[in-house]
Amino acid sequence: MKFNIELISPLIIKDSNELFPIDFFIYDNNSVYRVDIDTTISNISNNKKLLDEFNKIIRMDNPTQQLNDFYSRLEKLNLLSKIYPSIRIDNKEFIKQQNISNYIGFFKTINSKVYYVPYIPGSTIKGAIRNALMYKILKEKKTMYYKNINKDKYIKQNVCEGIKEDIKETKNKKFLNNIEKQIFSYNSKSKDLSLYDIFKYVQITDFIPNNMEKISIGIYPIISHRRNYLNLVLSGQFEGEISINKSLKNQIIKNENKELLEDRLKNLFALEENEINKMPENFGEIERKIILNLLATLQEFTKDNISKYPERYPKININNDTKSYYSFLGSGKGVNLNTVLLALSTTVLPALSTEDRKKVYSKDFPPKTYSLAIINNEYYKPGYVKISLSQSGE
Repeated sequence: MKFNIELISPLIIKDSNELFPIDFFIYDNNSVYRVDIDTTISNISNNKKLLDEFNKIIRMDNPTQQLNDFYSRLEKLNLLSKIYPSIRIDNKEFIKQQNISNYIGFFKTINSKVYYVPYIPGSTIKGAIRNALMYKILKEKKTMYYKNINKDKYIKQNVCEGIKEDIKETKNKKFLNNIEKQIFSYNSKSKDLSLYDIFKYVQITDFIPNNMEKISIGIYPIISHRRNYLNLVLSGQFEGEISINKSLKNQIIKNENKELLEDRLKNLFALEENEINKMPENFGEIERKIILNLLATLQEFTKDNISKYPERYPKININNDTKSYYSFLGSGKGVNLNTVLLALSTTVLPALSTEDRKKVYSKDFPPKTYSLAIINNEYYKPGYVKISLSQSGE
């Protein structure tokens, strides 16, 4: 099924590259262009005077003004290669930053101009839906973590200590991994979640802009655990596809863990037993229902976040549009562990003794993944999007 994603607030999805002062040409007081350095150097490679001047400038301690003057001269000589679209700014202070995080994207030539095309990775959308499913199952108390919940010993060992260790550990989060296996695995005997993860059948392509002329990009400060400048996508629409791998229907026919598989399909994909039985011969209709159920779960998770912490979501209103789905995507939305903590905060954590509660609610609890964008002196929660069926068809 084809979907559109429309940005309601600025979107942050960083890549591993950083931008530096040498990358920018200040076009006017409100916008800049990125410079295609390699092409620009190639353009002046036969002009020793210009090439020597450029090499001298970039060796200066603070070459911002000199670089901009140099780029201005090259533009008049038609030797400057700019990358489109232009980038909006609120001030020039960001140029002094030595580590501006770049938005994930790729280069593409359109009508003889080089564009940096931002996109939304399918993995980002899939991760958001997975978080929402984890939250739903934990909130509905459908895992073993709710057995014997009032026994302090059990809670202390499996929840309190588990959360504390996961907050300290950056890579191997045992507590979180154990919860994920309980929620998504349809083989209780296998220790390898990747082999029997029901969510692997959900396939989401990267979402690409459907019109680059409507994409707006800007560099603005972000406040999280530290203040930084980031390259944000301010507005635009993206298009991609969400589908369910057809091999899922084969698992229903032959899987030896049928009871557990059906449990996952009911609880995660919101299917009725008769729909599960009909899947092999009526896959298209069931696929559509699964996808729309997943997006509905994502929206419910978003609503719960906003209602629980309204102060964290300035300028965000819960929309009751019945034809679309609203959620947060990209950096700043939180991580899996925060999702688990949000769900447990209304169930497991209140049952902790005062002593154990203090051990969990330390200065590192919850993890610091919250962020706000500052645009024209106003605060915005990044990544609020509207997801709707594409008019171009399914």
